[in-house]
Amino acid sequence: MIKIIKIFFGSLILIGITTGCNDSIISSPAKYVAFLKENSSGITDSITIEGLIISIKFVPPELLALNSYGSEKFKSNYDEIIKGYKDMEYYEYNLYKPDQKTTDYLKNLNAPLDTTDFAVYLNFNIQNDFQLAIGKDTFPCLYLHREISEAITNRIKYTLAFPVIKNSNLKLSDRSIILNSNTLGLKKIKLTILSNEIELLPQLKIK
Repeated sequence: MIKIIKIFFGSLILIGITTGCNDSIISSPAKYVAFLKENSSGITDSITIEGLIISIKFVPPELLALNSYGSEKFKSNYDEIIKGYKDMEYYEYNLYKPDQKTTDYLKNLNAPLDTTDFAVYLNFNIQNDFQLAIGKDTFPCLYLHREISEAITNRIKYTLAFPVIKNSNLKLSDRSIILNSNTLGLKKIKLTILSNEIELLPQLKIK
């Protein structure tokens, strides 16, 4: 009964956002961020391998732009800023070992490189080991940025960007992010975001 009530009120919240807002459009950055925090479970996936937690989350381009520029600048320059983000799909990728330092764990997992080369791999070259798979097609990672948050969170966190899918048949297919790293000894880690969950997300559009 409690679950039914939660679903009911969740539906009311969504209706309240979309009614009169032109097909699921939110015009307030604060409300947009709040909505995504409350409704992100459908756009995430994770797996645990021998205590290493690997997770993925789809990041709407509007949210990435908002986080990069801040609310006020984003609102005042919305049309110009958002143009630079619409040609890619973005994902947040996390590697996390709760019971020890994540970097040390990964280095000892396979340890084919010295400390300097391993740091270069984690910061840059790991980009070559990510792919976006849709149906039978795969696409390279066009952009990778490692977040500087490990000292606080013990998480190795990346922002990944892949080309926007323009093929109408593939556009509605589920997205799978594949990490196939010989360096880390992680062979074909596949995490999937359902396309219908992405389609259900509202848009942030400043009027």
